[in-house]
Amino acid sequence: MSACELTIELDRQERSYRAGEVISGQVKVIVQANCECEALQIGIGWTAHGKGNSGVSNPRYQSLGQESWTPGQVHRFPFQMTLPDGPASFKGEIFAVDWHVEARAELSRRKTPRTREPFDLVIDSLPRGRNYRAGDPLQPYWKPPAMRKTSTANNQVVFLLFGGALIFTTVIVALGDGSLAGPVFVVLAMIFLAGAGLCAWALRSEIAELLLGDVSIEPDRWVVPRGEELRLIVEVPRIKEAPISECVVFLTGRERCVRGHGRYQSVFTEEVHVDLQTVELTDPIHATFTIPVDGPLSFFAESNSVQWEAEVRIGLPWWPDFKRAIALDVVPAVGEVMDSPDQRGQPAGWETEEVEELGPVW
Repeated sequence: MSACELTIELDRQERSYRAGEVISGQVKVIVQANCECEALQIGIGWTAHGKGNSGVSNPRYQSLGQESWTPGQVHRFPFQMTLPDGPASFKGEIFAVDWHVEARAELSRRKTPRTREPFDLVIDSLPRGRNYRAGDPLQPYWKPPAMRKTSTANNQVVFLLFGGALIFTTVIVALGDGSLAGPVFVVLAMIFLAGAGLCAWALRSEIAELLLGDVSIEPDRWVVPRGEELRLIVEVPRIKEAPISECVVFLTGRERCVRGHGRYQSVFTEEVHVDLQTVELTDPIHATFTIPVDGPLSFFAESNSVQWEAEVRIGLPWWPDFKRAIALDVVPAVGEVMDSPDQRGQPAGWETEEVEELGPVW
């Protein structure tokens, strides 16, 4: 039996709070055995859980004091904390982000009791001048957007297989009688043709790029508030010479979860928003999208994320579509100008750790 029982009682019955609001309440302690409380602490944090590995933030705790407790005592310790600018609570198709208040009592020579109380962090907009990402040190895995191109790792393997089959075929023919009807040559010729096909498929983007040139996508901004327009410029250097059948530009938001580690990873994705436009073949190509007001905000954790991207697909006759994409960061809508500067945008030293559970921690 634990030496004491902790309960968190929030001042508001409605468990929905907005970014920047103060969350307050009290920690109720029912003492069941003599114990020395070296530190009663309170903090806030989030968990990301679903089909992927669970991610848990490590809260920065505030101390509510230290005391000696005896059985039968009931103590109440008030607290209040200012909520950060994100990440927002999220209920998706394959994972969720849930916020909680956590209390724990560091007892001398006893197991540390702890408890959590859930709440929702709602972010419709943030005042102008506050940076959602800079004010969100809970997401250390965010990286600057970058152009996504086809990986060449598999292409190198195909080159090796194709080159090996070609060299082996040449050696057999050179050492043999030169007959093209021999069974060994027929088998090797089939391997050669299969390798050539695989090589062409692996290099489909590179071959298409020889026809199109170095295709690039330039947004008017990488960080886009919800409800605002995103303007894209697609540069296709050889758009007038290349035999292009059509060009389609996509705006896509998707959830992504990773379960397992290393060779045993499984990746799950679910599209939450898809918008496409068949654009005119002008030089350059222009496309304009509006980020949905109720769309999910970008979220970046190690095994769970909400990712937004803009992608261009260019159709070529008798050839797979050429594809190129860029990552975007969707943030809350911009509100009114602040009356005074807000310093909460400075990183507060919060970290994220990964746990193995696939469900909520609390």
